[in-house]
Amino acid sequence: VTWDGTRDRECPRNWSLSRKSLVVLSSSLLAFIVGFGSSIFAPASPELTSEFGVSVTVSRLSVSLWIIGLGAISGPFSDIFGHRLALAISMLGLCLFQLPAALATNFQTILISRTVAGTFGSSISFIIPRIYTDLYSPIPRSLALTASIMAFHLGTTIAPLVSAHLLASPSPDGSPPWRWLSWLILLLAGPVSLFAILFAIPETSTPILLKRKARRLRLQTGNWALHAQSEEAPTIQRRLLLQTYLSKPLHMLTTELLLSLFSLHLGIVHGVTYLILYAIPFAFQSRGWTTTQSHLPLLSVALGGILAGLAATIPLSGLPKLWRRGLGTESTPETRILPTMILGSVILPLGLVWLGWTSNTHWLVQTIAVFPIGMGCVFVLAAGTAHVLEVFGTHAESALAGHLVVRGLVSASFPLWVGDIYQRLGTGWASSVVALGCLLVVPVPVVFWVWGRRIREGGRY
Repeated sequence: VTWDGTRDRECPRNWSLSRKSLVVLSSSLLAFIVGFGSSIFAPASPELTSEFGVSVTVSRLSVSLWIIGLGAISGPFSDIFGHRLALAISMLGLCLFQLPAALATNFQTILISRTVAGTFGSSISFIIPRIYTDLYSPIPRSLALTASIMAFHLGTTIAPLVSAHLLASPSPDGSPPWRWLSWLILLLAGPVSLFAILFAIPETSTPILLKRKARRLRLQTGNWALHAQSEEAPTIQRRLLLQTYLSKPLHMLTTELLLSLFSLHLGIVHGVTYLILYAIPFAFQSRGWTTTQSHLPLLSVALGGILAGLAATIPLSGLPKLWRRGLGTESTPETRILPTMILGSVILPLGLVWLGWTSNTHWLVQTIAVFPIGMGCVFVLAAGTAHVLEVFGTHAESALAGHLVVRGLVSASFPLWVGDIYQRLGTGWASSVVALGCLLVVPVPVVFWVWGRRIREGGRY
């Protein structure tokens, strides 16, 4: 049993534009919530340090351990039982583990709760691209993926601003205000998750849908020989799933130069997304701003990310065909996607240097400086992820699993050392050091833009 061409309305690729758009919108809302939850504890270090007697660096583990989130472990479950159920369990786990975090009487409980919640939540970084792969061909998939990455970035940058205001205000029940950070995540995630999973996001997994179709046809026709390919040899399939998500990602990371370098590059940029949540308040508090006021420039970062997400739709959609024809180049993943990644890779360090060396100018100048940081992060993350998915094709699941693990491990380290480097070097030199690190990986997309096709042809995957 397979799909009956373009007229088969059960096939996700044939769904209406409105139905697909609702899936993308709902998925992006979930991405926003996961990003929001990942960074909401960033301003809470002083409160956690004071209440539990831990160091500032240790208190920032409440952010880092969420970021690590080994979401790729949801891969086998998603393939066996479907993306919708995997998504439901991910969001349910994220919601449930806000309870022990909010009610914690020791710091260890907070760390364990945040780690588990982050692991559940980060599963959407793996599941959502799989859903979009079911719905779209590569070009529109890149656009949908950009929307969700933009939403994740927006949640990540807005959350510290919200939490800074919560921490500066008395809580409704008289408890320490930091407890309401977890309650807020639960209040946001619960209703949105229920709406998205019950009403907006149907099952999109082709093997699962074909199983259902085969079962229905057997009942309708009485022909019990009808079956879907995924119903054959389930034991062997489970063995292949373990290979797909365990041994194969490791092998690809060690043999595919593109995957290893892109994972490192995107890990650094993803880390910068969290680094600026500490660097920007530090820079503006040196002007004498209060903690709450010093988080307001994060709005500029958020606006930069939104603009980047909208602007990226032009090259990622393949619209500049006439421009490419004029240059005599054909449309390939390299020519369509990587210019956006290169642009973001250049803009990001420029924004960091601008932020670092404008502390003695008018506050508006430094606020504008963080705008290109938001743009650069979204450009790189959206284009880089889209490129990995498109280039590896049928091996995309394994590539994405390995990529997300490396990206999480690299980026999770940033909140732990950002405080020390800014305290010791000051805003100017610390931002310059980070900018230098970002500059070192600029050649990565450039090399693959020029020689990527040749490198791909020589690769195993």
